[in-house]
Amino acid sequence: MRIAATARPLAVLGLLALIAAAGCGTQATALPTLDEDSAIFVGVEPSIVTEVLAHPQAQAMLDEEGTADDDSGSSGEERRDSLAQGIAINFVMCRATAEAYKSWLSSGVRPATPRVPTVAEPQEPSYSDWLDLQDRLDGLFMSGDPAQVRDRFLTGAGSCGEWIPAVPGDVSGPTIEDEIEDFG
Repeated sequence: MRIAATARPLAVLGLLALIAAAGCGTQATALPTLDEDSAIFVGVEPSIVTEVLAHPQAQAMLDEEGTADDDSGSSGEERRDSLAQGIAINFVMCRATAEAYKSWLSSGVRPATPRVPTVAEPQEPSYSDWLDLQDRLDGLFMSGDPAQVRDRFLTGAGSCGEWIPAVPGDVSGPTIEDEIEDFG
């Protein structure tokens, strides 16, 4: 099974950012601030939310979502919230998948596929996109080939591992991709 580059986690989130770009140029009223207690994050580990909200690249993407409404009919706040939830899930899933991959290589036993966290208030379209990615990730694990997980999810252009820190909060340190390449 091959995942197209557009189905990769960062690419999905990038597409959401492009949707918002149509509304760039005018800013309506300031959006409510997101924090680890925001309702959209219930179901995601608070430390991950704090990390995402402090990550410069994630923050830049979220700031873009705070622009005026676009042709999608979604408000800037709705688009920003969807992207924020999607990025937080991306961090969770990328780290869990990296750990599963390393376990697979170390033990030779295919692990269970990490599961998308269940959130109290799914934000669309990001949450549905993650459920679709869950199906693709299941297929990668079911292939029986850990290289499928590495090459089509954790490493390469547009992968989650390309920009998510291997050590939570260490944005200047190695990425998950760096860690995976060093691991094998």
